[in-house]
Amino acid sequence: MDNRVSLFVERLKSSALARGFLQTFIGSGAAKVILILSTFVFSNMMTKDGFGTFSFMRNTMNIMLGICAINYSGLVTKFTTEVLYKKESLYRLAILFFFTLFSCVFLAIIILSVPDRLLSSLNSGAYFSHFFRIAGLLLPLFILQPLIEGILRGIKRFKLIGILQTLLAICFVVFIVFGYSIWGVKGAIIGLLFYYSLFSIVSVVVLITKTDFLYYLHDFEFRSIHAQIGTLWRMILPVFILSFIEAPINWWGQALISKHDSIGSIGSLSAILQIRNLLIIVPDYFFSTFMTFQSVHNAQNDQGQYYKNQRLTFLILLPLSILASLVLIRLGGPILGLYGSEYKNDIVPFYIAMASFPMLISLSLFRCHLLIKEHQILMLVTSILSSFLFIGTMYLKINRGTDPLQSFFWGQIAYYLVSFGIFGLCCLVDRRRDLSHSPA
Repeated sequence: MDNRVSLFVERLKSSALARGFLQTFIGSGAAKVILILSTFVFSNMMTKDGFGTFSFMRNTMNIMLGICAINYSGLVTKFTTEVLYKKESLYRLAILFFFTLFSCVFLAIIILSVPDRLLSSLNSGAYFSHFFRIAGLLLPLFILQPLIEGILRGIKRFKLIGILQTLLAICFVVFIVFGYSIWGVKGAIIGLLFYYSLFSIVSVVVLITKTDFLYYLHDFEFRSIHAQIGTLWRMILPVFILSFIEAPINWWGQALISKHDSIGSIGSLSAILQIRNLLIIVPDYFFSTFMTFQSVHNAQNDQGQYYKNQRLTFLILLPLSILASLVLIRLGGPILGLYGSEYKNDIVPFYIAMASFPMLISLSLFRCHLLIKEHQILMLVTSILSSFLFIGTMYLKINRGTDPLQSFFWGQIAYYLVSFGIFGLCCLVDRRRDLSHSPA
């Protein structure tokens, strides 16, 4: 037994994937823990309505970033990883950056044209309309951070990412607390905007000064971009449309909660989502590392190892995610109480949210596969179907008298079920096809 344990430990030490995951988890995981635990501080520091206003602004900014950049982070990692094996991937990466900047300008125009009357009807707090427009103008700066992080993952600078994220997470807490202590909720939102700006600026400086990625640009030829323009229609545009469906519908769901309940319920939504995010820390950072190495296996056409890794990961993470979900459900009352005694009233939505966690983990694994295998069109079609099922379930539940917050999480479960079925079937079909054509 001791020999088996020693052999297992040695294999872990020699595994590049294990080292990358450990570096990511220690650094980026620490940052994630800081960000999640900070919500306990903020919820107790602010009133429930104040925390709801701050959370609505923070969630809205995350949705704006999701439309323009966050869903591209995995695609950036894929292209960056492939640069060593396929020169055309460098031009695909350039097209992605140019398109993202265009998307930001497009979204900023939409944000600036939204009538104040419409924004004020969302019951989202007195400061929301003003800062919503400021965030739209700063969006081209904000999106640099997730794109650059995708590049850093592609060149396997996991430790550097962790250090950067941890330091900036500490700054995040300081900015919010300092801003709130001076100007209240308004100051907290100013601190939030300052944090996103600083994160992007520092990311640019780190990419230039701490990596040799720019070396790949020394023989960059703009005329070669034209040959890869098909990537825009086949891979990039579907992800953009996907984001433009998912993110606004998720925001629509939050707006429905605010409209049919109160802005304080958005604080409850953020609290529950942050608790669930605490469960996602380990698998989330594993997947960000996992995708880098899976992209290498795919680029080298090592399909046997690729699908062996995928199957093993699924068989390990599914039972662990079920166990973690059950533990959180059992401890729901005391955990919600950490945000404040009034949050304990949201125990039923908490149960529904935690029950969906195993499907959420499986979908993260499936999405890695679909991005690597370039199934963006399938992701788009599935997103359209699942997103409208999500919002349709919310309307149905609310009209039947179900609590709006509960309705939101029932809608999420409907979304996850459809996506799980379609993505899982796609993985099985790809596995049979690729292994049948893989060299022995």
